[in-house]
Amino acid sequence: MTAAWTTTVLGSLAVICSASRVVLGSRVSEADEDSIGAPSCRNDVIITTLGGTARIFAHEVRSSNVPLFWKHATFKGQPCMKSYSAACNGHDLNLVIHNSCTETQGGKTEVRTLFNGFKRAFVGRARNTLVHPKKGEIKITFNEKFHLPDVGANGEVYVKHDGASCGTKGQCPEGCGLLGQLCIPTFWSEKENCPAETQVWPAVTQDCKSLIFQAMSVAQNWLLIITSSGGGGHIAAAKNLKQRYSASWAASADMTKDKLSSRRQYLTEAGFERLNQAIVEAKHDPPVEVVNLMETECMNLLGEFGIPMGKGMSDKWDNAQRRGDLQALKNMVRHQWLVDPVFGVQCKNFLRKVLEGTVLPRFGPPTRLISTQPLLLKSLATIAKEDAQVVDLFMTDLPTVEAVHFFEPLKAMATSNPDLAKLVRLHTVAPAGSDATSEAGKQMAMKVLAEASGLAVDQVVIEPFLPVDNKFLDNSLPRPGEATNIRIQAQIQREATFLGGNTKDFQIAAEDTLVLV
Repeated sequence: MTAAWTTTVLGSLAVICSASRVVLGSRVSEADEDSIGAPSCRNDVIITTLGGTARIFAHEVRSSNVPLFWKHATFKGQPCMKSYSAACNGHDLNLVIHNSCTETQGGKTEVRTLFNGFKRAFVGRARNTLVHPKKGEIKITFNEKFHLPDVGANGEVYVKHDGASCGTKGQCPEGCGLLGQLCIPTFWSEKENCPAETQVWPAVTQDCKSLIFQAMSVAQNWLLIITSSGGGGHIAAAKNLKQRYSASWAASADMTKDKLSSRRQYLTEAGFERLNQAIVEAKHDPPVEVVNLMETECMNLLGEFGIPMGKGMSDKWDNAQRRGDLQALKNMVRHQWLVDPVFGVQCKNFLRKVLEGTVLPRFGPPTRLISTQPLLLKSLATIAKEDAQVVDLFMTDLPTVEAVHFFEPLKAMATSNPDLAKLVRLHTVAPAGSDATSEAGKQMAMKVLAEASGLAVDQVVIEPFLPVDNKFLDNSLPRPGEATNIRIQAQIQREATFLGGNTKDFQIAAEDTLVLV
């Protein structure tokens, strides 16, 4: 588990508490944001030709360079090519051109700014390129994801940025289309995927719309898990939950892919290929993201450009664990409440950016928000409220009276901010001695946990297990009555002395009884 680290920042508390808005690099308000210019890499990229329009999401460009198109040509009788990509460099949104039609070994690379991050000083501009036959240029071909036809001799391509998303109120922006009454990227629109009906109404079938919605959900929905280092429990729990939910998402993706195949008659041929490919590509990167707060600006004194404190906090806890210094660990748990006053402002700013979709390579806000650690719960619930979400808090320790690092922050929030406490769901196993196999026993266990946490009974979820590795659940580990070998590794010197070395193997016979203390 991770507890609050406080002893080396106590001298700074007076500054933080008396000037809580002194946060370096974080956005305090929309007015402040406009004064310095929002990161232009929040803008989508638009490609326009006579053959159609494509929109590349900002999060895709932030994640990595996105190939847009290739201009095919000849140079001194040999085939060559110019490649055009969208790239994010800090606050700048750029068009990167690599030209192999040159005598320079390896070609030349040129970077052209689509939009500079300091928008008050510079104005974004569209870029265009033509196919010049007199220069040996033949045609332009596009990234196959865009489903745009080739551009031939004298044809032209425009590349620009757009800060208005498809969900913006008013007219559906360029590169967007309709799905029912929703304005969405053209890629997912009815026009691009559904056969036109002969009657006036409906223009497209409900079956086609339903297939698009399901494919879009699989390809774009994602889950965010918040964790923190310092001890291994929270990190391990986050990893195990990612494994669990990635597997369930993959099963859902397979079902949707099968449904597309069985009902492809409701889609155009291009629509079926487009939606099917979107799911195939999504499966390469299951949509579950894990954020370790200790490695983010959340734990910086004074915000994004302030002093990083997360590693020092984690190391302090880990070192106390290795020494077996229980008193030091208890002291850190006792001072856990100080974390929100010290780091809450900058952490809310950071979490807000995560949920806005400007930090991680995902589209829009997550569809579910999970935490495997108890720090900064108030900040997390505040941001969840802004996005109409709830926080699913998974306990990583057994729910006993000793688990104050989870229960005390919940109790404090339920008392001081009951509206925020209502946005937290507590996931844990039933307390020892409870019988959660019956509905009556389960309700009794939920009531006990509700009293311990200060939450309402309906905010408690009884899980069959803590968030453990699937190996503990899939019967792949040795069972009682099976012979096996167990290796114990010492974590502190006292354990090494007890074991007679850093590790020791124990042969467990089938008839042996193994007791966990």
